[in-house]
Amino acid sequence: MITESIFGSSGPKFAYDLGGPSEATVILGHWVPGKNEQDGEKVLIHESELESDRDFIDLGGGYWVYDGFVYLMKYVDPILIRSKFEEINQYNRKKVVLWQHRDGDPFKDSLGNNMLFYMNCYPRNFGTLDYRDLLYIQFRSCKAVDFSNGSTIITQPAEIIITDSFKTDI
Repeated sequence: MITESIFGSSGPKFAYDLGGPSEATVILGHWVPGKNEQDGEKVLIHESELESDRDFIDLGGGYWVYDGFVYLMKYVDPILIRSKFEEINQYNRKKVVLWQHRDGDPFKDSLGNNMLFYMNCYPRNFGTLDYRDLLYIQFRSCKAVDFSNGSTIITQPAEIIITDSFKTDI
């Protein structure tokens, strides 16, 4: 599934031990996204009892949760299904660098550094009688995500040209 945005148009990927001796990158093919949102609100609301005013105090935070499913059954061959499952599952409960779109940049913190996410995954079945294989994956940020720093905006491959040469036969 392709999910286009200003941050990219291809599916996600993650990297374990990026730049280290055991570096590995895993492409999440046949990905169907779920949550892509702030992980809890970190704001204190102070309401005045005398006036009808209220004030919002930002307590920091900005942690992020990103989850979804890898449709393993789309790999068709049972050997490929098992292989993809094992490739991803070996990083269960590990910290990884996450790309929401593999043709863009990874998630960044406020200093522009690559963000670490705690990854959790487990197998599931499609909700039909044939019990096709899925893998649920959840990524939770270890720091606050900053979308204003270090994100490359991917340009669109084609421009739309509007002309006034519209002709109809009546």
